[in-house]
Amino acid sequence: MRNEKLFGVLLVFFFCFEISRGQNNGKTLVNVGLVTDVGTSHSEVAMLCINMSLADFYSSRPQFQTRLVVNVGDSKSDVVGAATAALELIKNKQVKAILGPRTSMQAHFLIEIGQKSHVPVVSYSATSPFLNSLRSPYFFRATYEDSSQVEAIKAIIKLFGWREVVPVYIDNTFGEGIMPRLTDALQDINVRIPHRSVIALNATDHEISVELLKMMTMPTRVFIVHMSSSLASRFFIKAKEIGLMKAGYVWILTNVVIDGLRSINETAIEAMEGVLGIKTYIRKSKDLDKFRSRWRKIFPRLELNVYGLWAYDATTALAMAIEEAGINNMTFSHVVDTGRNVSDLEALGLSQFGPKLLETLSTVQFKGLAGDFHFISRQLEPSVFEIINMIGTGEKSIGFWTEGNGLVKKLDQQPSSMSTLSTWKDHLKYITWPGEADSVPKGWEIPTNGKKLRIGVPKRIGFTDLVKVTRDPITNSTVVTGFCIDFFKAVIQAMPYDISYEFIPFEKPDGKPAGNHNDLVQQVYLGRYDAVVGDTTILANRSSYVDFTLPFIKSGVGMIVPMKDQVKRDKFSFLKPLSIELWLTSLVFFFLVSISVWTLEHRVNPDFRGPANYQASTIFWFAFSTMVFAPRERVFSFWARALVVTWYFLVLVLTQSYTASLASLLTSQQLHPTITSMSSLLHKGETIGYQRTSFILGKLNETGFPQSSLVPFDTAEECDELLKKGSKKGGISAAFLGLPYSRLFLGQYCNTYKMVEEPFNVDGFGFVFPIGSPLVADVSRAILQVAESPKAMELEHAWFKKKEQSCPDPVTNPDSNPTVTAIQLGLGSFWFLFLVVFVVCVLALGKFTFCFLWKTKGNDLWKEFQERDTDSYINHVEKCPCSSSRQMPENSNNATNQTDNGNELRVRNKVEVSRGQNNGRTKVNIGVVTDVGTSYSDVAMLCINMSLADFYSSRPQFQTRLVVNVGDSKEDVIGAASAAIELIKNKKVEAILGPWTSMQAHFLVEIGQKSRVPIISYSATSPFLTSLRSPYFLRATYEDSSQVNAVKAIIKLFGWREVVPVYVDNTFGEGIMPRLTDALQEINVRIPYRSVIALNATDQDISVELLKMMTMPTRVFIVHMYSSLASRVFLKAKEIGLMKPGYVWILTNSVTDDLATMNETDVEAMEGVLGVKTYIQKSIELDKFRSRWRKSFPQIELSVYGLWAYDATTALAIAVEEAGIDNMTFSNVDLGRDVSELEVLGLSQYGPMLLQTLSTIQFKGLAGDFRFVNRQLQPSVFEIVNVIGTRERSIGFWTEENGLVKKLDQEPRSIGTLSTWQDHLKLIIWPGEANSVPKGWEIPTNGRRLRIGVPKRTGYTDLVKVTRDPITNSPVVTGFCIDFFEAVIRAMPYDISYDFIPFETPDGKPAGDHNALVYQVYLGKYDAVVGDTTMLANRSSYVDFTFPFIKSGVGLIVPVEDQVKRDSISFLKPLTWKLWMTSFLFFFLIGFTVWAVEHRVNPDFRGPRRYQASTIFWFAFSTMVFAPRERVFSFGARLLVITWYFIVLLLTQSYTASLASLLTSRQLDPTITSMRSLLEKGENVGYPRTSFIFGKLKEAGFTRSSLIPFDSAEDCDKLLRKGSEKGGVAAAFLEVPYMKLFLGQYCNAYQMVEEPFSVDGFGFVFPIGSPLVADVSRAILKVAESPKGKELELAWFRKKEETCPNPVTTADPNPSISSRQLGVDSFWVLFLIAFLMCVFTLGKFGFFFVKDNQGNSLWQEFHEPDEISYINNVEKCPCSLNQEAPAAEDVVNPPADDIHQDTREQL
Repeated sequence: MRNEKLFGVLLVFFFCFEISRGQNNGKTLVNVGLVTDVGTSHSEVAMLCINMSLADFYSSRPQFQTRLVVNVGDSKSDVVGAATAALELIKNKQVKAILGPRTSMQAHFLIEIGQKSHVPVVSYSATSPFLNSLRSPYFFRATYEDSSQVEAIKAIIKLFGWREVVPVYIDNTFGEGIMPRLTDALQDINVRIPHRSVIALNATDHEISVELLKMMTMPTRVFIVHMSSSLASRFFIKAKEIGLMKAGYVWILTNVVIDGLRSINETAIEAMEGVLGIKTYIRKSKDLDKFRSRWRKIFPRLELNVYGLWAYDATTALAMAIEEAGINNMTFSHVVDTGRNVSDLEALGLSQFGPKLLETLSTVQFKGLAGDFHFISRQLEPSVFEIINMIGTGEKSIGFWTEGNGLVKKLDQQPSSMSTLSTWKDHLKYITWPGEADSVPKGWEIPTNGKKLRIGVPKRIGFTDLVKVTRDPITNSTVVTGFCIDFFKAVIQAMPYDISYEFIPFEKPDGKPAGNHNDLVQQVYLGRYDAVVGDTTILANRSSYVDFTLPFIKSGVGMIVPMKDQVKRDKFSFLKPLSIELWLTSLVFFFLVSISVWTLEHRVNPDFRGPANYQASTIFWFAFSTMVFAPRERVFSFWARALVVTWYFLVLVLTQSYTASLASLLTSQQLHPTITSMSSLLHKGETIGYQRTSFILGKLNETGFPQSSLVPFDTAEECDELLKKGSKKGGISAAFLGLPYSRLFLGQYCNTYKMVEEPFNVDGFGFVFPIGSPLVADVSRAILQVAESPKAMELEHAWFKKKEQSCPDPVTNPDSNPTVTAIQLGLGSFWFLFLVVFVVCVLALGKFTFCFLWKTKGNDLWKEFQERDTDSYINHVEKCPCSSSRQMPENSNNATNQTDNGNELRVRNKVEVSRGQNNGRTKVNIGVVTDVGTSYSDVAMLCINMSLADFYSSRPQFQTRLVVNVGDSKEDVIGAASAAIELIKNKKVEAILGPWTSMQAHFLVEIGQKSRVPIISYSATSPFLTSLRSPYFLRATYEDSSQVNAVKAIIKLFGWREVVPVYVDNTFGEGIMPRLTDALQEINVRIPYRSVIALNATDQDISVELLKMMTMPTRVFIVHMYSSLASRVFLKAKEIGLMKPGYVWILTNSVTDDLATMNETDVEAMEGVLGVKTYIQKSIELDKFRSRWRKSFPQIELSVYGLWAYDATTALAIAVEEAGIDNMTFSNVDLGRDVSELEVLGLSQYGPMLLQTLSTIQFKGLAGDFRFVNRQLQPSVFEIVNVIGTRERSIGFWTEENGLVKKLDQEPRSIGTLSTWQDHLKLIIWPGEANSVPKGWEIPTNGRRLRIGVPKRTGYTDLVKVTRDPITNSPVVTGFCIDFFEAVIRAMPYDISYDFIPFETPDGKPAGDHNALVYQVYLGKYDAVVGDTTMLANRSSYVDFTFPFIKSGVGLIVPVEDQVKRDSISFLKPLTWKLWMTSFLFFFLIGFTVWAVEHRVNPDFRGPRRYQASTIFWFAFSTMVFAPRERVFSFGARLLVITWYFIVLLLTQSYTASLASLLTSRQLDPTITSMRSLLEKGENVGYPRTSFIFGKLKEAGFTRSSLIPFDSAEDCDKLLRKGSEKGGVAAAFLEVPYMKLFLGQYCNAYQMVEEPFSVDGFGFVFPIGSPLVADVSRAILKVAESPKGKELELAWFRKKEETCPNPVTTADPNPSISSRQLGVDSFWVLFLIAFLMCVFTLGKFGFFFVKDNQGNSLWQEFHEPDEISYINNVEKCPCSLNQEAPAAEDVVNPPADDIHQDTREQL
């Protein structure tokens, strides 16, 4: 059937041909060739279209003078077949152009033939971008290059937000061709390629299944398929069978598959259901519709495809071009002597018609069936692709990609509005995904049978609320709990895809911690863990080795110190308000004043007369009774009264000051820190504590603390013990803890310790991932989601809970004891008053003494003093205390309260083969294809012959001898092919050594495969040769990509984030790029540009490219090219200025291995570059060979390629000997017909056996161990060199095991510490003789500046303020955010130029809110945004944020008011009930004791029983106001009363102070305490007009009508003052930075009571995937941890109201301060003294009473007056003497007048 079908097609073909020929009368026939795979379906369609094109073309243009004659050459689906067909067509048919071939691999050598013969090759189906690198003007591509669809694929991936993709492609140059452009495009949108799935063209179903199963175990679920449709059909059938077409998978097909769908059977199409595809878009036209209609009628069973249309149009274009070129000079010139035996390739000659045809082809333009036909750079350029979705057995169009509008549903659709964020449904129609899923696949999933993330967790000893590792007692499995773990789990749940993980404790086998947090982070850098979850602080030094997510909890370093109760409510609490000096001075003055008064009054006042002991007691009594302004004794003399009045004033001031000071102490110094700052610790040399595994140790050492003063601890309990001991007893004076640990610690020990300072600023806890991990961005976004959700607060409340009931909640109030101070009163406050009293004393006593001496004339002074002064005027004054004029001194007990709030010669080759040893030996011909006459060929040939001479001289017993036959490749691909064909055809060589270059090797490998002749190359290093998958190609050298890891290690070591590869534009240069790109992607290094230089580039071309590189910011270049081209590049680079300081050049071994062969000028131009060099291990054999070489060829430099040629020859000689000498023949082909040279090669019968022995060869060669692994040598070591002057210097090595090391015997660096580059490499001299490491990035002065958008604010301009220069009208931007950004830029490892662009309308008003500003970055209008931009989860979907540069949150601001409750029992609150009861009892005890002692001698305590009982009660409680009416005479009673007066005074003053403290501590309370209460009451609330808070409040439940916006702090204040009822607001919601500014201005009226919404601070905004994000984040950490960060805060967040505290150090000016009731514990000593005084007084009285009344009735005697008491001699008021006790009935029923009089006296 197949032959019949073919026959039918050929019949139609020749029929059409004859039709066209019938019209050729008088026309010039022009032969053109068609190279195609005759007999295949695609070939049938193409040939039919070509002939239909010619028929249509000439039937419509009968006037044309030319007629194309198509000559078909069968390429037989083979590269060699295509070359044979082309050679046959040019040689025998002298075709003027060739159409075809079908594949890119066939086209590669055909283009070289076309270039050699000047015959244009026009392909309609060879799409590989690699064909462009041939830079042949004779190649035209009448189709679309594969990479043209890359932008459409990129748009799809970006639209759905997938972050990783796996390309699946065929393993040949066609498959590889699209990868460079695809990789670059995906890198532009920050999409990683974690794996490449490469499938051979001839892969079996089993091999396909193995690859699919490998893909199934990977997390990535997005695949891009680029392969032939025939292979794709098999691939998808297997994929569906295995389970990769289920829901969750994404498949995107390139047009090579989609355009060939009609050639795929239905089963395969069904297996593709749900995939997306890029399809070549053919615009509809009438001509196309007519052609399709004719096709269906003539060929109903053949499917017309796009390649047929392109073949039609290409034929039309060729016919037009030939007609236009004319018919002159259609001949071939011969360039070789045909008289000698030459190959077909050499006998081709040059087409004289080619150049003219080339010119006309380039300008052809017309409307073809497939659209506009016009060559741009010799190929067609598309502008539209169709996007299709496979459904069932068909395809559905779901949209288009256009160059102008991107993805659109319809071609006439306008692009999506830029004012809103669009979704995928705005760009594409409905999609059915694999597995008939409707929802968009996440694109990532950790498979159940796949690798789980290995997450390291710290093994903590203390503070296990954060992370705790335990073991299950039954299973012994690890159980990890804690706040950090729970938060991570919540984050994973919020991720857009599933992740499987396992926690691995960082511990030793014995369960102890394996190191500190630095060690744990190092494990991620070393690849032992995939991540770290725990209490890992984000630090600048750590961020150089790993990537951190955004912080999931705010942090810092707090200094914890013990608190000392300065009041000390112990037995001496009452003494604390006044200093000891003041107490003593007051005591002295009490006696001084009383003695002075006694002296002045003694002679004239009976109250100061009497017995000596009575007068002594009177002095004592009077002295202390003045303390309560209640002395019973009257004072009559003028000077005594002046003194007493002065003293009363001083005592009043003292008592009130005592009360105020005590109240202040009770309130302000309730719990006072023993240390107030870190500087005081340094100054005093105190011992301090730190967490054992924390970074804080390094911070403290940097600060200046000696190691001897640093004590580590593990747990909160250890910290408590050390703090209790104190520095003097082997403990510590202060402890430094991270803020989360501080919260936990103070939640347990709040009453004992206090955080007084945050000396070090750090950026919180973050999760750790390797640098460049795609999880970092996604996990950070999930952190923002969780942090903004109620889940975050739930987790904080669950883990940061208080452990001591009296402690406040550490979540809402982490510091329960704000710093408030008070001052003890001292003598310095009252010295003037004391001086006044002293002066009055001196004056009074002086006057008295003077007068007394004057009067007595100095006679018997003491006696005179004891006598009454009868001459004094005072004698005429009524002295009776009964007088109604006698007034009680009024006691004024007014307390005051005060509180304070405180934050490398040429030679000719002569081959001398050792023939003397060949007698009786079998000669085996081998070929060497090399560029004869070149220096590198000379070295190789000498080494090959030396190898054979050395080998056979040392092995005379061997039966074979290799005979070397040299074929000159003439530095040309065709020359190499011709030489190889000549060697195989004429010399029958069994193997070929060479050729030199990878491009020459490409076709030789195909020839070797075709003829079964092994090709052994010692210098063809391109990885693309591996894709040929030829078993007959062996590489006796290192593949270029083997050095990629060494290059990667260098870049990683120095931390460069972008590199530009500079390489030669051919398959050698391109070959290394895929592996290099992947390696750099692994360390998150971008390739922003590729510098591609043609092999034959002129100096001008090189200069243009170098100048382009100079205008780019990247300063790190990787050079991969031939040394001859590299020398020219570096000479120009030095001339232009690219070898100055700041530049980095890294050479691959293709250049470095040839440095010794380069002239000195070239090497000097490379000074400072680094290079990866092939390492040749030293050996005795190598040293001997080098010595022989220098003696034999002193002018020729031995290269590594010469050593490999030596070893390859040795290996071939060993293999030939082992393979034997049997069957050394070639099978013959049919020579009865005219065949080309390529067809008469035949098959080597010896080849398979030789191939087998070659594969197993192992020996120690000159270049090291020689063994083929996968048919090539494998290196394990590379040398790193630095070019200095005219030589190279070794600076280190790269080994597979240890990475970069200075010496090969060097041990790998300990994992315990983070290393620097000096630990891995020796001293480096950089370009421009610089010693410092270049930054790797710099914005050139003539380069593009960053456009940075800044918000235009109307309020809170301390953060960002935009003004205009009055002269230039240019914007001037200032503020905290701007200053911080500029500090960050200065801390960057490279220079950045930028311009601030205000986001404003033409009239200067804000152009939108922060969401609109952020969206400008997404749209590409700004490169970044700097300002007060809060990091929110929804914004992070469209942009990338840096680390926060300032902490934030949303605070609830409310007014404060006096909330003191003056209720009916408020007066009882200052004292405890025990103290009330004790005081009550002592009143009675004192009253009773005084009564007992005074009863017998004092008429005031006598009388009827009821009267005496009432007197006891009356006297007891009248002492409370120091106003008892009854006089006390006895010494003991007076002493007791004085003591009791002192106690009552202290009690009353303490009561006043305690009440003042109670009222002060509760003086200002917030009117609203939570957001919930606002919601319940329906109150109006305020929010900043352009803030995100509006959305948050609506989500919380607030109605739109209750939300009132404001712009400035002043507006907010006005609204709050009005209140909700008057159109204002009851509360305002502000972010924490704005809140600091607000409270710095209005601290006295408002207070922050709650943080209802958690957000992650202000961050700088960049486009997703920007390389600046990571570097700016690291710079933010540096600034934040430096003093500069604090300086900026203090400079901008300053208070605007003098009475307000500093908003940086004290964000809340109204901290909660509590008061404390006074209890018995504060006064027990005083009560004890009073009790002892009572016991003593009663005891003394009782003793003498019993003694004096022995034998008498004690009770009766007790009621009798004591007639013998000295008190009887005391002058009393006469009314007292004559007063008789009232009768009982008079006491019970006194007269009314008496009642009124008595009441008045009591009042």
